[in-house]
This record gives sequence, structure tokens and C-alpha cells, in this order.
Amino acid sequence: MKTELLKQITLLAILICAFFSCKKEEPIIDNPIVGKWEIISEGYSNTGEMWKVDSNGAYTEYFSDGTMGYYYTGGFQMNGNYQIQSNLLIYNYDKPYEIGGRYDYKYEFSDNYNQLKLTFVKGNFGETFAAVPDIVIYQRIK
Repeated sequence: MKTELLKQITLLAILICAFFSCKKEEPIIDNPIVGKWEIISEGYSNTGEMWKVDSNGAYTEYFSDGTMGYYYTGGFQMNGNYQIQSNLLIYNYDKPYEIGGRYDYKYEFSDNYNQLKLTFVKGNFGETFAAVPDIVIYQRIK
């Protein structure tokens, strides 16, 4: 009887160790922002209001060399550079339509690096301005 109880306790200990030693593997991604992204929603941080957006084929593409492009339907495009510093994604756009320059965004990934949330921190327009949504959520284009 003691031998049977000892076997059960040993088996239980082995199963508990096996359960806790199994970790979900996180993907190893050198630069998770590299790739094509389309806007799926945007909103205001001060009200929490968010809404879905139809990108109409427009997308942002980040390249591994630190360059980026924003491609609109109809052929218009805006090019620039980006860099990641701590939790900030920093854009430096060329100057089409006087909206170029530096823009800082706090960034967060979710859905196994397939969604990207950007929250505007500061840029050419100052800290924030109410007329433009300051939160944008992108979905990776596969």
C-alpha cells in the first residue's frame, strides 16, 4: 500500500513538473515592424472613441534598412525613414503637402505581432491636436 501511494505521488510530481516546464514558444523576430501594414481602426485617446477604417488599398510598408513608404490608392506616396527608440516609433517623412518632418508614436504589438497600435506622442503639429485621430491600429498584410 505504501509502495502504491509512493508511486502515485511520484507520478503526480512528474506530471506537475512536466506541465509547468512546457512554455509557449514566443516567436523570435529581429524587427517585427518590417512588412506591410494596413489601417483597420483609429480613434481618440482622450475620449476612448475608436472606429473601423476602410483602407481602400492604402498601406504602410517598413523596410529592414529603416526606410518606409505610405502608399495611397491613386498612386500618391509618402516616403521617409523610421527608427525605434525604446517604446517609440519615430517617423521622419519627406515633405509632401507640408506634412513632412518628425512624428513620434508609442507603439504596441498584439495578436502575435500581427497588429500594431500607434499612439501619437508629438510631431510637427505639436503635442496633440483634436482634429486628427491620435490612435491608429494596423493589421499586418500577409
